[in-house]
Amino acid sequence: MGYNTAMNSRLFSKWMLVSAVLALFATLAWPSTAASQSGTLLRVVPQTARATTCGETLITVRVEDVENLNAFSLTLRYDPAAVQVLEVENGGFLEAGILEPANGIDPENGLARFGLAQLSGSEPKSGSGELVRLRLSARQAGLNSAIEIDVENSELVHWPSALPIPFATEPGEVLTAGCQGIYLPFVRR
Repeated sequence: MGYNTAMNSRLFSKWMLVSAVLALFATLAWPSTAASQSGTLLRVVPQTARATTCGETLITVRVEDVENLNAFSLTLRYDPAAVQVLEVENGGFLEAGILEPANGIDPENGLARFGLAQLSGSEPKSGSGELVRLRLSARQAGLNSAIEIDVENSELVHWPSALPIPFATEPGEVLTAGCQGIYLPFVRR
């Protein structure tokens, strides 16, 4: 995928997410902005994970101390030479709703994207919980990878203001290893 095509896809995805939130909730009143929130954190959990070439590992992105979250769009970066992301899915903090068109995995560029907006009538969520789950495995032993939240291409959306919620991030790291063969002796009777 070329740079312009990728950029247009990201802009289109963000536009679609914001448009969906605005369209779904246009009938409600618009109170004060979300900028008053402080302390919202996006954290990769566990901070240090171990992945092997013969198994799978689960990593989550948690939101902490958020108020009135109704939609999000996350882009995660990783080293595609070290790890292979097998699946990216909703973590369950927000109810299933409208999925972002660009959800998926870009293994060539080491990107995993996931976003959704809750449906009209769903209550915005406050507190802490899992936004996204990543299932991954090691591609090559000994090549470690950071798992970083791309703040330029990620967004949390407050409701009912439909404004971005400011957040800080804490990255994670995946330590990769190979698989040890198990010796099973052949026994004859």
